[in-house]
Amino acid sequence: MKKCAGWFCIALAAAGLLWGALMALNPKGMQARVFFERGDSFFGDFFTVRTCAEYGYSNDKQEAFDTCYPALGPLMALSFPCTAKGGAVFKGVGILLWALAFAELLRMKAKSLGWLEKAGLLMGCAASSVMLHEVEWGNQMIYAAAASTLFVAWYDAEERWRRNVAAIALAVAAVLKITPAALGVVYLSRLRRAKGEIALLVVAGIVLFVVPFAWYGGWDGLCTWFGNALANAKAYVHRGAWGVVPIARTVRLVMHMDVSRPWPGLSLERAANVLIGGACMLAACRAAWRGRGARAGTLLLAVAAMLLVPGNMHVYTGLYLMPVLALRADEGMDVVEAACWFALLCPVQIPLGAGCLNHPLANIAFLVLAARAFAASFVKHSVPEAEMKETQA
Repeated sequence: MKKCAGWFCIALAAAGLLWGALMALNPKGMQARVFFERGDSFFGDFFTVRTCAEYGYSNDKQEAFDTCYPALGPLMALSFPCTAKGGAVFKGVGILLWALAFAELLRMKAKSLGWLEKAGLLMGCAASSVMLHEVEWGNQMIYAAAASTLFVAWYDAEERWRRNVAAIALAVAAVLKITPAALGVVYLSRLRRAKGEIALLVVAGIVLFVVPFAWYGGWDGLCTWFGNALANAKAYVHRGAWGVVPIARTVRLVMHMDVSRPWPGLSLERAANVLIGGACMLAACRAAWRGRGARAGTLLLAVAAMLLVPGNMHVYTGLYLMPVLALRADEGMDVVEAACWFALLCPVQIPLGAGCLNHPLANIAFLVLAARAFAASFVKHSVPEAEMKETQA
């Protein structure tokens, strides 16, 4: 199975190179248009956050639902000019931090992979469809993904300082995008030994969430932000980008049915997503409590819950799946799983009308991976004696 994972890493990297070649040959064609919308929204989210950073949460520069990020994000963006060059630098710094964190994760947790496989995995993830979407929008998601990746790499490290940094990193990720807090479920596997890191996570999260609002109106700014966040959730619920919603949207589109914002009956698809995500979260808690910590299956279930339950999650949030992929590549995957990951991340697009077929296919693959992890969480695994002693300590 290790060999299958190696071929997958190389295939994903090759797909990224092929996408780049197709983009270079026809920059205004399908490969460019689906992801980048011909430049109309390039770095759109960066300008939204940067405008909020300069004018606050209550302003006439943009709609209320656009100013929905906790104050730490705008405070970070304030250091970059509100220009295309500023957005490029903001995004470039984030990509560099993510690459360093992902490389550290490979070094710490993927020790059975060879250097060629690790390089292929890093290159493939960097050129994946979710990364391309993140580059297009240019928001702070990449920083949250970098911080959560470092958390997975170091949360159970032998050195105390690494574990402390991991706790602070998760706090940063959770304050930037809120949902990464679900990754804290892995602490259940070492609850007795991790009380200090859990306390640090909570304290750091509160400080990083509350203190930046001092620059944006204090309590009034916090209340305004909360109202904007609720408006955002209501405005973008139809754009749920994971699970049942995009599959249903594609079926309705092909059948020439109503896909307005929101379309009639969307509540059923959203409810299905919430139920599936809630079941994944419960299974992740159960697996972690039984001592399976940051194993790939447990982590995948937690991330699946993060992606399925919220109403306003877009394609680039798939960056949270990258640590799961690294762990699964190290553990070994069969052909079916490798095919699912490839469908989930492959950037080369299959045209479907004015869009592409990749999105519904990616979600089918995502649900298959989540279902396999869910089933595996109820299978008894033999725990190595050394790991058992560590869990009981």
